[in-house]
Amino acid sequence: MSVKWNKTKTPGVRYYYHKTRKNGVRRDRYFTIRYRLEGKAKEEALGWESQGWTERKAAARLNELKENQRTGVGAKTLEEKRKIALEKEKLKREDEAKKEKELISFSSVFKRYSELSYQDKAARTCKNETVLYKNWIEPVFITISIKDISPFLIEKLKKYMSDNHKSPKTISHALALVGQVFNYAKAHDLYDGENPTAKVKKPTEDNRRSRFLSQEEAEALLEELAKASSSLRDMALLSLHCGLRAGEIFNLTWSDVDLRNGSILIKDTKSGRNRNAVMTSD
Repeated sequence: MSVKWNKTKTPGVRYYYHKTRKNGVRRDRYFTIRYRLEGKAKEEALGWESQGWTERKAAARLNELKENQRTGVGAKTLEEKRKIALEKEKLKREDEAKKEKELISFSSVFKRYSELSYQDKAARTCKNETVLYKNWIEPVFITISIKDISPFLIEKLKKYMSDNHKSPKTISHALALVGQVFNYAKAHDLYDGENPTAKVKKPTEDNRRSRFLSQEEAEALLEELAKASSSLRDMALLSLHCGLRAGEIFNLTWSDVDLRNGSILIKDTKSGRNRNAVMTSD
């Protein structure tokens, strides 16, 4: 495109008019600067007057580049100046991201984690995790940034839950949830360290429930089993009165039974030793 260049009062600054676009009452002007760099003529574009460029601003930019060439300090061209500005902006964003990482709390990471979880997990699982977090994890971690959560603090969480009579299984679920949040944080560049849950031992889980039948319940059970099978009823009777496991009952032979003395020889038990079970009159 052929354009007609116009000189300004400042040597090295020139412009041309846009064919149709207006900037106020006159046509928009496009400014450039011309100078010599290492003995070679160089011209660089600045921009339109409608974008904020004026003859005075263009002259100031030209003088800045010439002064930088003279002193050897700073950008010598507009291209170099733009690269420096971009690099500064990049460093600024990286510094802000680093500070955000250092300040981001475990609670805010859990919020992001839970929002994503609802896309991939069953609603019931998500609800259970939220309840577990709100009731037990949040009271311990709420004011702490994720980078400051150490194995010691996770041990503190274990103690807090144990002191409130939570089962080992529930405590293990809580530790697993904390570990998942840390894995999420690492995967989404919110945390750079190691997962502290890896250094914390989970409590030994023993949630077995002891349940004993009352005399009335045992009799009712035997009556119902007799209706289905007399053999099944007899096996239940042996289990209830002699404390035998199913495998021990299945392996019994008549030679193991001493009716005169009311005892049963139990062979090949889990301990590897034989024992005697006492028979009741029933």
